[in-house]
Amino acid sequence: MAQQVQELIDKIKQEGIEQAHEKADQIIKDAEAKAQSITAAAQKKADELVAQANAETKKMQESTLMALKQASRDTILTLRNDLQKILQKIITQNVRASLSSEQLGQMLTNIVKEFLQNAAGEHGVEIQLSENDFNALKDHAIAKIQKELKDGISFQVSGQIAQGFKISFDQGKSSFDFTDHALAEYLASFLNEQIAILIKEAVE
Repeated sequence: MAQQVQELIDKIKQEGIEQAHEKADQIIKDAEAKAQSITAAAQKKADELVAQANAETKKMQESTLMALKQASRDTILTLRNDLQKILQKIITQNVRASLSSEQLGQMLTNIVKEFLQNAAGEHGVEIQLSENDFNALKDHAIAKIQKELKDGISFQVSGQIAQGFKISFDQGKSSFDFTDHALAEYLASFLNEQIAILIKEAVE
């Protein structure tokens, strides 16, 4: 009897130990599965954060590059405008220095003579000058032109002209502009093209 009781006790112990082992194994398996799930979720989240960070970095780099390009374009345009202003000022100063009363009178005489030699029929030559140039030329070049070429030529003072002159061969319907500003702009247009080419070559 005692032996049977002992065998029963041993059996219960053995079954209890086996159940405990099974339960422990299950707990371990569950823990491992949960750990793997947590690790996978953490890895996924980390990958998403890295991808987001990379996308934001790329976007920031592109934005910075665009800003740098725009700043470069703005700087180049500012430089070009500054150069054109300086160039325009230099050319205007030189044109004005070249338009002395003597040279202006000679230009007027040659232009009018050339026109009248080739003109046919009636004509009406109108010449506009600044008040200063008119006063400087009226006793010499203007008087000479009017004496030699006689009728059909009139001289007018214009407050809109600083130096140089405007001349019309059709009684004011159209005119040719030989003022300081017109000549300076004409010369500057060629040089501005060269500046644009030089700047374009410099940034390529």
